[in-house]
Amino acid sequence: LAPDMAFLIEPKPALEKVRSGSVRKWIESGDYLAVTVVNWSYPGAGDVGAARAQYESAIVNAVENIAKKRLLNVLLLPQVTVKHHGESDVDVLERIKRQLMDIGVAVEIFDEDLSPSEFSYVYGNARFLLGTRLHSCILAACAGTPVIAIRYQGYKTEGVMGGLGLSEYVLDINDVSAVEIEERIEKILTSRAEIVSIITARVSEYRVQLRQIVERSLSH
Repeated sequence: LAPDMAFLIEPKPALEKVRSGSVRKWIESGDYLAVTVVNWSYPGAGDVGAARAQYESAIVNAVENIAKKRLLNVLLLPQVTVKHHGESDVDVLERIKRQLMDIGVAVEIFDEDLSPSEFSYVYGNARFLLGTRLHSCILAACAGTPVIAIRYQGYKTEGVMGGLGLSEYVLDINDVSAVEIEERIEKILTSRAEIVSIITARVSEYRVQLRQIVERSLSH
């Protein structure tokens, strides 16, 4: 058993690659929340359209309330851009962006082509990440950023989040609600410094373990 190898990634500044002036200011100030999503097929759902709408609506409603209450901007990040069934995560983000814009939330889709280390920097400057894509959660954790994760396949997300001390911040895509998301976001923002300290310590331990594993493997 070993931590995910992505925990070896360290944040690398990427502001010079950000073309949007407003997004660059957000990253510099840290006054934003980050969001990643998944274009999911909802296997087993009786009504796939309804399941998708519930997931997207939960994100929109929770993000709207928190963004307005905490005066935060919203940065939507397409961690994965591969298309499945004719759509990609970008299509989901476009729908969410339109809804947030219609209700007066400052929102942008981050469309820069960055390395994992540079993406970790972008996640790292956010107040928190509401992440569905697991490796976006890992990249955020690599930069010490608190995470609320939405699991959608198997139990790897629970395992990773549990290892980071964030078990209570995992929700399920099949029944996630805006209320649940908001409750966890408020809890994270209330005790952010303590959570950052725990995440940073766990990631440091993971990096030591992974380097030892790599060294042992290379020695053979």
